Amino acid sequence: MNQFNQIIRDKPASAEDLQLNPRAKGQKIQQWLDRELRRLILQGQIRGGEKLPSTRKLAQLWSIARGTVITVYEQLVAEGYLESRQGSGFYVVTGLTEDIDYVLGENSTRESQPERPDRNEINYKESPFPVQGDFTPKAFSPFQPDCDLFPRVLWGRIMSSLCRQADASIFRFGEAAGYRPLREAISQYLARSRGVKCSAEQVIITSGTQQSLQMISQILLREGDNVIVEDPLYRGARTIFSQAEFTLNPVPVDKDGLTIEKLHKIKTSKLIFTTPTNQCPLGVVLSLERRFQLLDYAQKNQAYIFEDDYDGEFRYTGQPLPALQGLDKNNRVIYAGTFNKTMYASLRLGYLVLPPELFNAALHYRATMDRFPPGLEQAAMSTFLQEGHYNRHLRRMRKVYAGRLKALQEAVASYLPELQIGTRATGLETLAWLPQGSDDRKVCEKLAEQGIRVQALKNFCLQQKLPPALVMGFAAITEKQIRQGIKTIARCL
Repeated sequence: MNQFNQIIRDKPASAEDLQLNPRAKGQKIQQWLDRELRRLILQGQIRGGEKLPSTRKLAQLWSIARGTVITVYEQLVAEGYLESRQGSGFYVVTGLTEDIDYVLGENSTRESQPERPDRNEINYKESPFPVQGDFTPKAFSPFQPDCDLFPRVLWGRIMSSLCRQADASIFRFGEAAGYRPLREAISQYLARSRGVKCSAEQVIITSGTQQSLQMISQILLREGDNVIVEDPLYRGARTIFSQAEFTLNPVPVDKDGLTIEKLHKIKTSKLIFTTPTNQCPLGVVLSLERRFQLLDYAQKNQAYIFEDDYDGEFRYTGQPLPALQGLDKNNRVIYAGTFNKTMYASLRLGYLVLPPELFNAALHYRATMDRFPPGLEQAAMSTFLQEGHYNRHLRRMRKVYAGRLKALQEAVASYLPELQIGTRATGLETLAWLPQGSDDRKVCEKLAEQGIRVQALKNFCLQQKLPPALVMGFAAITEKQIRQGIKTIARCL
């Protein structure tokens, strides 16, 4: 660097010349100044070796406290953007200039850089699930259990005891299929309560239904393959199939479940996705006659049925219905269950019961995803099952949820009679049918502005045209919140 350039760089940048963008409403002054100075440095508007305005001058010009400017300067020094020279002031780090030139190009600014790739070019697909924000259940968040009522003290004692007394193996690498005592406990529980016929050698522990379905679809299908699905369809399944670019063949659902006669009018597939115990989101049950017809279709066409039993434990009249898998004599049903709705959402434990011929393929695919499930949580879940705590917890929650469903029905009858609550015997949510001519999507948007979380039935439909309705959860909120929420909806509608 020649002497002239050194003189120019030692001359402090004018505070008036710093092109700082206006501070956004609600943005803290320190945060704003920090970001703006970083931007100017990274865009090369203040070059390496240049001296910044004095803290006093910058504070006076922008009417901010000098202490705030000093704090920002010192933070930028700590992060390597600036250097402080005794008795001289603050300078942009010289070595940073070369890095900026390498990233942006000589005399470039951020505005001159190429735009980020379109999200479709980086294989981006929108998730039906929120990825950030406030996850606290509100009226009427569907598909959510009440985690506040989970017996945390009991669970904590089990976890604590395992940490103190269990063999160290549960903290090491584990089997891809999962903790064997848990797999044995699951097979016994399913045989007793859901009528599922299996052994521990057919069970694989997963993080939940989404991972289970992704595993199965990937080992059975290839890009462009057909998959037979219900219409309306669980949105999580739709996303998995769409991301893999499978072709969806929707089959309408009526009051008796999947319309089997329509299966013969569409292309066959290696995979059929269904929620026979509590159709998502209509809540109907696949009739016994159609269950046998579906099993017969699968056998004749050498297809596998993915039975998503996502909340079949929560039946409020009579005993939980037996699983479709228990009727299968030809190993055509893949049964999927989850503890994330019966225990608590962040547990992230589910399970698959597989026909023997699919077990090894699924096992190796599962190992490539995240190696194996978490050992401590599996061991605790095993204990919870074996000591009878799980069944007691389910009995308690069935009673609580049944009371909340009744409270919802009574509140609608009192404050919002124009809504028709569907008859529901199972699950954590129900349908509220809107008056004819309503737009359920627009209603959802309007209610969201008042803090009400519901989902439009239209968002679940593929081809079938159904009357407008709201998918409303009742399990995760109290009876008081239910009544208040219905009053809010009544004011909005």
